[in-house]
Amino acid sequence: MNPCGLNFGMDVGACVSSWFTGWLPDWLVPLLPYWPLFAVIVGAGIAWRFAGAPGLAAFAAAVGYILGRRSVKDDAHEHVTGFDAAPPVKKKRKTLFDN
Repeated sequence: MNPCGLNFGMDVGACVSSWFTGWLPDWLVPLLPYWPLFAVIVGAGIAWRFAGAPGLAAFAAAVGYILGRRSVKDDAHEHVTGFDAAPPVKKKRKTLFDN
């Protein structure tokens, strides 16, 4: 069935998605939301193939770093402005001669 037929009940979303997924097999289309998992598996395989255990460890560290940075929430209390806002905390930079 062609989803891009011009009629009153035309599904525009199905028509546009068929332009991009029309070349994929039908069994692969439901798996598209899981592409990050597949990218991690392929990347781990490439890291293992070219660098062995150290490459796999570096790849795991990179994935952990990226996922850790994505999970950080913005602390809204640090960006409060107005009359009741506390002054920003100034951290003193440690020097060689500080005790």
